[in-house]
Amino acid sequence: MNAGLYSLLQRSSAASLLCIGTGEVPAVTRLGQTSPEVAITTLHYETPLDRSLGRFGLALVVDALGRMSKSDGTRLIANLRNFHSNTVAVVMTAVEDSAQTAWSDTEFLALGLLPTRSGDGTRLYVYDIATYNDSRVWNSPRHWAHPENFRKFRW
Repeated sequence: MNAGLYSLLQRSSAASLLCIGTGEVPAVTRLGQTSPEVAITTLHYETPLDRSLGRFGLALVVDALGRMSKSDGTRLIANLRNFHSNTVAVVMTAVEDSAQTAWSDTEFLALGLLPTRSGDGTRLYVYDIATYNDSRVWNSPRHWAHPENFRKFRW
């Protein structure tokens, strides 16, 4: 079992989880046993995502990206991030890393996913809107040349 993934699942304290992959994920199964209040929805990676699925506290992609084209994988992550969850986690296994469609760290960074330590030979990437783009102190009316025009003019 991926200890880093299970730790992430526990820390997220999400009320609902969407798991996309090829089959059963031991960390998700364990979460279902230890936290029965978490609503877990599991989909095969080939199942098309529909907006009617709604939003989830956490979306998880396991053992799927190495089995699809990069454009389909990018589309999957973007749809999860934009329509289905504020937090998206992707687990890349050793099998996926050796696949012909192996993903690089740069490709995950381009989608807003940051690498996280997993400790057991897998790579774990997480996107969380709450920590993605922190507000900057310098981007406020106080630091503008003409603070009286902040929010008045759009150029």
